[in-house]
Amino acid sequence: MRIQDQSFKNINFEGQMLSRNGYDNCEFINCQFSNADFADVSFMECTFKICDFSMGKMDNAGIKDVSFEECNFLGVDLSVCSSFLWKASFDDCQMDLIIASGMKLKGTIFSNCSLKEADFTEADLTSASFDGCNLERAIFQQTNLEKTDFRNAVNYTFEPGANILKKTQFSSSGVMGLLAAYDIVVSP
Repeated sequence: MRIQDQSFKNINFEGQMLSRNGYDNCEFINCQFSNADFADVSFMECTFKICDFSMGKMDNAGIKDVSFEECNFLGVDLSVCSSFLWKASFDDCQMDLIIASGMKLKGTIFSNCSLKEADFTEADLTSASFDGCNLERAIFQQTNLEKTDFRNAVNYTFEPGANILKKTQFSSSGVMGLLAAYDIVVSP
């Protein structure tokens, strides 16, 4: 039986294995999930606010229409999550050093997140948005960036020829990050 319509507040799940039944329309507020085991757990239409997922184990975790607000994902390997029906949004999250390589992240919304040194190698970020995100040293290599919105992102640098770009959106100041790989000098 799945856990439905529950609210979990100020609970420490650190190092624990979560219920394999899964969660529907649940809310998690100020919960500690560091080193927790999310293997084979699915979350549908859930909200996480001010939660810490640092070093959580996400093997085959299902994320379906889930929002994360002010959460910490430092060093989490999201690439092992289930890609089936993946739909998530991240707002004001700390996501430095995450691994999202090979993931299908179509339409994923990242808003005001820190994604320093995040690895998006071979990910599908079609129609994703990085509004107000810091992408310092984030890795985009053989990444599908069709219709991806970088207009309000900062500090990204990647080689356009090593990725799929079609109708990808950039601000005029942000385009300089695409030229960094060519070691050229642009004067005002």
